[in-house]
Amino acid sequence: MKLRKIAILTLATSLSLGAFETFNSLERVAASQTTNVIFKDIKSTNPNYLIIQEMQAKNIISGYPDGTFKPNVKITRQQAAALINRAANNGVITLDNTVKPRTFSDLNQSNPFYNDVMALYKAGLLTPDKNGKINPNKALTRGEMAVILVNAFDLQAKADYDLYDVTNSEYRDVVRALYSNGITVGYE
Repeated sequence: MKLRKIAILTLATSLSLGAFETFNSLERVAASQTTNVIFKDIKSTNPNYLIIQEMQAKNIISGYPDGTFKPNVKITRQQAAALINRAANNGVITLDNTVKPRTFSDLNQSNPFYNDVMALYKAGLLTPDKNGKINPNKALTRGEMAVILVNAFDLQAKADYDLYDVTNSEYRDVVRALYSNGITVGYE
């Protein structure tokens, strides 16, 4: 249960920052780096330091081969898929296969994130665009991350308060669930 909460808070931290700046480091760290080593570009004064360290120890996040985390780089759809799929592989969440598998012209099996993207697609957490592309390298929007978090962690809205910029948005209900659970905050 503790890891589930840590995963939600870590993933949600990126929502409150305005860009997905908290966990975009998904390429594998060199084999010699241990999980006790925090990333050289994440200081212990970082407010997310302990969460990042625990997620690293659980192999949900990893760093770049140079030992960095790169906290100011936006997260892609395939990187988000890897995070959620790793959380599923650690028993934090369960991904159902609710959508029939298919192929995408912009995703092939040689992509290191192929299985992650397909797991989220089959769970109904990633959807293709109007042209049928999954866009694995496209930056994930806050709305898309809200859909993933709410559905992956089965979050329910606890209140019916809406943030003014999502009142008429397709993301209204998922943002409402995140906001009412204290996972994201609005802007002034």
